Amino acid sequence: MPTRSLCPALIVAAAVLAVCAVSLIADEPAARKSAAQALAETVDETVSAIRDANRTDQFDASELYVMNLATGETTLVAHDPDPRLSIAAPDWSPDGKQIVFEILEGRNWRRSQIASLNITAPNVKFRRLGRGHSPSFSPQGKRIAFLIGPGADNNEAPGIWTMLTDGVRRQRFGIFGRPRSSPDGLWLLVSSHTSPLKVSLVDSHSGEEFPLGVADQKFLTRPNWAGNGRTVVAVVGYVNESSLEILDASDPDNVQQKLTLLSHDQCGDWMLSDPVYEARSRRCFVVGTTPQGRALLAVDAARPGKIERLEADLFDEKLHDLALSPDDRYLLFCSNRVPRSHLLYRRR
Repeated sequence: MPTRSLCPALIVAAAVLAVCAVSLIADEPAARKSAAQALAETVDETVSAIRDANRTDQFDASELYVMNLATGETTLVAHDPDPRLSIAAPDWSPDGKQIVFEILEGRNWRRSQIASLNITAPNVKFRRLGRGHSPSFSPQGKRIAFLIGPGADNNEAPGIWTMLTDGVRRQRFGIFGRPRSSPDGLWLLVSSHTSPLKVSLVDSHSGEEFPLGVADQKFLTRPNWAGNGRTVVAVVGYVNESSLEILDASDPDNVQQKLTLLSHDQCGDWMLSDPVYEARSRRCFVVGTTPQGRALLAVDAARPGKIERLEADLFDEKLHDLALSPDDRYLLFCSNRVPRSHLLYRRR
């Protein structure tokens, strides 16, 4: 079986069966399919290709998983047993055919790099895209914004860069931070790696930066977009008194609370992080942490204040970096849980 080198400590191998998802609209003429139907088919085929891959029983560091939000079924996407290596910061391309993520060796910024899985079911191809962190697709899916940390061993200057989806034509953008492209492509939502956390809107054309300020509160974890280019979902407040909010960032100097999904009292014992927002059904998914461990939670904007556990009675030691599929039906997340499903890439 062919292998490819990802970095000195990571070897990957593809093993994919030629089994694709059977769509309810498979016999419908392609011309009649709506864009949403075509995207749903692509995403289903992507997850099916992942599900039909190899099995494994050994896990250590943070790995990448995908959950079907309708059924709760969870499938392992990418893994390496070397405890020095962790997978983080996934993103899914707008056409549903590519998943990118970073592979981090401890806290060694110099050696971390971005990798991708390119899926044209039933074929899955692994590709390394070069040094970098926190990849984020543009809305058109043609470019990826990412972060280069200080001291990168490829001599690229620190800051946000962009590249084509195959890793070529890397261009430096400027400001330092974790980028997230807005759905309309006009803005980057940039979060610092400092404490306290600093969050900015950056014009994706001019590079002009607009720091976001929430009156009398702080951003406690990295926010995310909530359906358009000026609305974000965020955990704000203070360490022991936080809330989960939909924020209107139309005026960066005076960010307004648009909807409180969970107030401080409604959070209970949960400390929240890593929120993402599903605009179609107005559901927010977030990591909740208690002394027992970490868990995947959901909050419906139509019924704010109520917490739903996505996996009853299951707690993880590590759980972070949520990302939605382009049709909002699947959730990517990183964890070091013992798997109960299939493996796509693992070290041999």
